Amino acid sequence: LSYCNQLTGDIEVFKGMPLTSLVLQCLGYNLRGNTLALAGCPDLTELNIRDTKIVVPIPIEDQHAIVQELSGDALAQDAYEMKGNKTKSAFFQFIAFDANASAVQRWVEAKPWLAKSPSDDNNIPVQVASSACRKVFADRLYFMGRFELDPGHPEHRSTTSVVLRA
Repeated sequence: LSYCNQLTGDIEVFKGMPLTSLVLQCLGYNLRGNTLALAGCPDLTELNIRDTKIVVPIPIEDQHAIVQELSGDALAQDAYEMKGNKTKSAFFQFIAFDANASAVQRWVEAKPWLAKSPSDDNNIPVQVASSACRKVFADRLYFMGRFELDPGHPEHRSTTSVVLRA
């Protein structure tokens, strides 16, 4: 998408689109948003947002590399959990945007440990995520999206049921 005139609104509308380049030199002072909301666009490598109100907390090249790392197979849990890891820091920024819920769901399905790995501030993702991303984590972590099951031995087991503590 390039060279648009008179666009208004939040760039979050581009979430999940198969964009590789986004040039919004639009005389678009009415465009706003945060590029972190575009983490669901894994192929986005070029971004030009001059003369807009769009915030870029992570340079797009770095954001692209981090999204590729979260989407790929090479990310190891022990490296991710190291204090000061840039991917972990970015992940905690990405989950603050509802627009990234579908991307977060893909990442957590491929790497379930992401749902429980704490931030450097000792917060788990479900504690700091946007409402849509929090639902992704709750569905992954809790029985019926609400109850945390005790990982210990069952209280009772029969041929037709298992009783666990919640």
